[in-house]
Amino acid sequence: TLPETKVIYFLHFWTLSAFLYAISKSPNTQLIGKIDEDVMFFPDQLLPLLETGEVNYNSTVIYGSKYGAGSPVNHDDLSKWHVPKSAFNCRFYPEYFAGPIYFTTRKAAERILRASKHRKFISVEDILITGIIAGDVGVVKKHLPMIFPFIVSEPAKEGRQILGWHKLKSNLQYEEEFNELRNSQCIPCKKLLKSFGDENE
Repeated sequence: TLPETKVIYFLHFWTLSAFLYAISKSPNTQLIGKIDEDVMFFPDQLLPLLETGEVNYNSTVIYGSKYGAGSPVNHDDLSKWHVPKSAFNCRFYPEYFAGPIYFTTRKAAERILRASKHRKFISVEDILITGIIAGDVGVVKKHLPMIFPFIVSEPAKEGRQILGWHKLKSNLQYEEEFNELRNSQCIPCKKLLKSFGDENE
């Protein structure tokens, strides 16, 4: 297996590679989503945000679940999330987005890609890309509703509207959860199942 540091840096390359692919190979792409495999994503909830202009793909913006500036930087050499001072010599991080799911406009992704070669990589991908590099180049950061990146409650079972939900479950647990939700009163789940033509709807 790869050493942990190389795995972490691979994640950086994966995200930046996705940006590069969308920009270079898909000229009509205006909004790029970074969505981890353990996130339940409800694309039907994104469409109204585009229609109302709350998500404006003609701007230079990142959208997601935003954390305010002030999180302490971990310079402890023994920590898993250690950040060397040579890479980022600040006591606190700028505002950033939770890594499991966020969206960037094409213009924002272009700026981030250009600036990434001027920054040393650190072990926290979401803070590096959506916080530090985005801040370097003046990308606007806007919070989106309906994203639950690290939540302990069950928003779907509460009937809450969901755009993205980070679940941290195994494949079997996901299947069990889906089967449970398909029989629940979860509004987002029922809408999604109906769009798939589920026979139970």
